[in-house]
Amino acid sequence: MKYRPDIDGLRAVAVLPVIFFHLSASYCAGGFLGVDVFFVISGYLISSLVLEQQLSGSFTFKEFYSRRIRRILPALLAVVILNLAVAATVAYRPDRRSLGLQSAAAVASVANVYYWRNAGNYWGQAAEESPLLHTWSLSVEEQFYLVHPMLLLLLVRLCQRRSTILAFLAISMAASLGLFVWGQRTHPWATFYLLPPRSWELLAGACLAVFESLRTRGPAFRFAPQFAGTAGLVLLAMSMALSERIGAGTIAAVTGSCALIGAGTSALTSKLLAHPILVHIGRISYSLYLWHWPIIVYRNYFRVELSDVAVIALTYIVGLGSYHLVEQPVRRRSGAALPVLAIATLAFCLCIGVSKLPELYDTEEFAPPVWYGDFYDLRPHSPDSSQSPTMLGVTVPEKEHSPTAYRSTGIVSRSDLGNRPSVVVIGDSHGTMWSHTINEVTDSLGLAAAFWSMNGVKPYLGPPDALAKHLDADEKAAYDRAREEMLASAKPRLAIIACRWSKVDETQVMPLIELVTENCDRALLLEQPPELDIAEDRSVLQSLAYLNVTPQEGSRFFLPATNIDKLEEGRRLMDVLSLRFPSVHVVSLTDLYLQDLKAIVLDGREVVYLDDDHLTEYGAQLSKDRLRRAIVRSLE
Repeated sequence: MKYRPDIDGLRAVAVLPVIFFHLSASYCAGGFLGVDVFFVISGYLISSLVLEQQLSGSFTFKEFYSRRIRRILPALLAVVILNLAVAATVAYRPDRRSLGLQSAAAVASVANVYYWRNAGNYWGQAAEESPLLHTWSLSVEEQFYLVHPMLLLLLVRLCQRRSTILAFLAISMAASLGLFVWGQRTHPWATFYLLPPRSWELLAGACLAVFESLRTRGPAFRFAPQFAGTAGLVLLAMSMALSERIGAGTIAAVTGSCALIGAGTSALTSKLLAHPILVHIGRISYSLYLWHWPIIVYRNYFRVELSDVAVIALTYIVGLGSYHLVEQPVRRRSGAALPVLAIATLAFCLCIGVSKLPELYDTEEFAPPVWYGDFYDLRPHSPDSSQSPTMLGVTVPEKEHSPTAYRSTGIVSRSDLGNRPSVVVIGDSHGTMWSHTINEVTDSLGLAAAFWSMNGVKPYLGPPDALAKHLDADEKAAYDRAREEMLASAKPRLAIIACRWSKVDETQVMPLIELVTENCDRALLLEQPPELDIAEDRSVLQSLAYLNVTPQEGSRFFLPATNIDKLEEGRRLMDVLSLRFPSVHVVSLTDLYLQDLKAIVLDGREVVYLDDDHLTEYGAQLSKDRLRRAIVRSLE
């Protein structure tokens, strides 16, 4: 087929916004839609090629897939091998399994399925820390390539008229689009990652190719190329500037891409896209796309001081090198497909091997940390977290309460004193974090206490939010009723509310504060510990070993704190609540852990933090005296 430089220019328009988006550029909120532009281009070019070669009698599946292998795999394998080298040598050991499996999924063309199952939210923390996340789109295309050429050739043989083929593809596209629209609301991440709800974008390009083949000359929109090109460019620009999630913006981007391609080479937009700079970027866009995200992720992963401009420059240099040294040499060699497949098979085996490397550091020099958060977690279906990345090397006491305690009595201490607790603790995972220390204080004071906290579930009244895990709406309603009934009947002398205040919404927490103040004599709001500048699921114990920290009696080790502004916002909210409700008081605890914007994480041999925002039992015990004084003062 005849080369169109404007399509290479359109590739540049696709890849640059993706890079800017991944650098969190505010002016390119919808930059992720560049991937959708790539989908349209791929569907158009592949369909045009298959139809043209079928017409000339030169199409063979062997040559088609040989070209795809030589086009896609070499540069991808270079990125995967680098990722494996990082995983095996300098990466945090507990990340090895994930890095190895990510690499294996990319090589096997199932990265989209892997990230759907393991990362979920494309905008979430887990996704942002995955260096091969962007290969999900390659897997979507590769899966499409496995099916589409066979389907297209079958249609050519069965249907004598191209218009019938177009109708069939259009119906398929409409069905996929319907699945996409429906799935956004019901299964958002399956819709984002998987081929069935994404194939309409590639089929849009395929429909355009078939539509053009119906004509003997001229572009698909030859009646108005200038209008089509201009409208397409406007749609594309607006969708990338304004969209924040997939949806209407995706449809606009796909429509705009089709209009730009369909306008043909006579449109002014085609001449604009054919500018030499855009064409150059478009030609190396595949390598730019492959390399930009690992560079960004590893910059953040290793805390490298590298500006966004430097990231863009490095991406260009590495991408250019990849294009000239890897992509082009292999692509030009017609017999290279089998060697590339052999290397891919070896790389896949290496990926599995890396995922099996030792995950733990030797932490025998540290005192074994203890986490009572699971012991006080009221969720009825909470999983065993002892094998989670955060709990590596941590002692996790098993639950002793009934799975139905969340809708009956909560966790009650000193039941010998009756079922009317004097102190009640309400919270999220920060509530479970403080519970054992508070339990020791109340027990020493001869007070009965009830504990009402759930890991991963905010303490608000009302339906669980989208981030709540292992708790459905009915269970949350039963939990709320049980808390309300307990407070109304027991009339505790003191309520203690402990949560991650840096993420608390005032309007949502207000009904809980009102409920507590109506039924309790006093209420204490516990300030949260400062948050650490590490990944949220990273074990501090393992991180200390990763950093080669050696524990020494009488010495302390600190790590940088982060989100200080959010911490201060949370404190201001607590102060506002204490001013609004005279019976509510704030217990300051942050200062016990923070020094010069750094948080204490190791005290002698004792590990103070569990992860980025939770304390170990030893860490919680550092606040025991202050908590005791606050409780005694509130009960006087």
